[in-house]
Order: sequence, then C-alpha cells, then structure tokens
Amino acid sequence: MVISIWDGLSVLSIILLVVTALSAGLAKGGFSGFGMLAAVLMPAVFTDVKESTGILLPMLILADIVAVCIYRYHANFSLVWKILPPALIGIVIGWLIMPHVNGDAFARLFAWLILAMLALVCLRKFFPFAIEAAANHPKFAWLLGTLAGFTSMLSNTGGPVVGIYLIARRVEKMEIVGISAWFFFIVNLAKAPFSIQLGIFTWQGTLLALAHVPVIVAGVFLARWLLRFIPQKIFEWLIISFALIGALRLLVTSG
Repeated sequence: MVISIWDGLSVLSIILLVVTALSAGLAKGGFSGFGMLAAVLMPAVFTDVKESTGILLPMLILADIVAVCIYRYHANFSLVWKILPPALIGIVIGWLIMPHVNGDAFARLFAWLILAMLALVCLRKFFPFAIEAAANHPKFAWLLGTLAGFTSMLSNTGGPVVGIYLIARRVEKMEIVGISAWFFFIVNLAKAPFSIQLGIFTWQGTLLALAHVPVIVAGVFLARWLLRFIPQKIFEWLIISFALIGALRLLVTSG
C-alpha cells in the first residue's frame, strides 16, 4: 500500500515532500514560519491546491500530537479558550467558501492569504505597539481567532495570526509554543470532518503523511533543540522570504 502512494511521484517531488514534512515538524516545534514554507511547498508537488491542502493537514495533525506531548506544560489554557471559539467559527466560514472556489481561483486566493499573513508578520515586527494597543480588547481576540480558523481551514496558514495575538499579549516564547501546540491540535482535529466532507482529506493523503512520521517527529525535536541556541528571528526572516517567493510563484502560475 505504501508503494502505491509513491507511484507517479518524481524524485524531486519526493524530496519536496520530505522537506514539507520536516517543515511541518519545525513549525510545530516552535519555528512557526516553517508552516508557511510547508504550505507553499506542497502545491509544488500536487498542482491541485485543494489536494495539497488535504495532504498537508494530516502531516500537521501528526506534528501537533508530538508538539503537545513535548510542550504540554507550557500552555496557558485561559488564552487558548479566548481564541478557540471564534476560530471554530472561522473554520465553518472557510468550509462554506471552499466549494465555490476552485482551480486557479483557489490558488490565487491561497497565495493572497499567505501574502496577507506575511504582511501581518511584518506589521508585528516593525510596529508592535500598533497591535499591542488593542490586544486586551475582547473583539481583538474574536477578530484574530476567526481569521486564524478561516485561514487555517483554507490554507493551513493560521500560525502567524495566533503568533500576532500572543506576542501582542506579551506572552513568553515557550508559552507561545505551548499555547500554539494545543490550539492548533484542537483546530486541526476540528477541521478534519469538514475536510472529509469536501473530499480533500483522504485515506491516500493520510497514508502519505504517515509515511513521513519519522521526518515530522525529527522536525519537532530539531526545533526544540534549536530554540535553545539559535535566535528565532533569524529563522523567521528566512522563512518569510521563502514563503513570499512561494506565494508569488502561485500568483504567476495561476495566471
């Protein structure tokens, strides 16, 4: 069965899948920028963006499980529950929109979502006080929570939104990782039934993700090790650059 999963894939495609799985693990291990890299690499393997989104989701769920086990003591659940209810609403909104967007139109929407997330990341970096001023308002949590669920449902790129909210709340680095681990573990599980109904979460995609479990686990533990020695900002800027290139590539190829 595993052999059939790899049928029709070139050597380059297999390499990109491995890099995607490693990126998913690194993202869940603390370097969230790698999540956008994983999101833009998968369409390079599977030109159907919906299919690529469905294959990436089980990879992320597997990485979530490992991350929750590692960072379970670092989460602040009061903040998880502040953004989880609106995130579930965002998932439903994304689910309702997805059937009406397909092919090149979905690829363009996917690319613009990534660019929007990159813009938010840059806003967070250059104008932190502009966001911090509204951070404690309940509507801020509902706005970003809904956006996180929506973008996560459509393109698995909700990480930057959650990061913006938590940094604006002046949450410590390891606590950010712990909160993100639990939040996206719940969100990604919640997305699964909707993805199955849409036909983008399949057994074939799940088996393909399971074939990369060792790489995913290695990515999470590598991120945990790197967090102790390497400044995260360096990695974030590198991955922002890769994500920007990937998003522009989607815009160009989708015409």
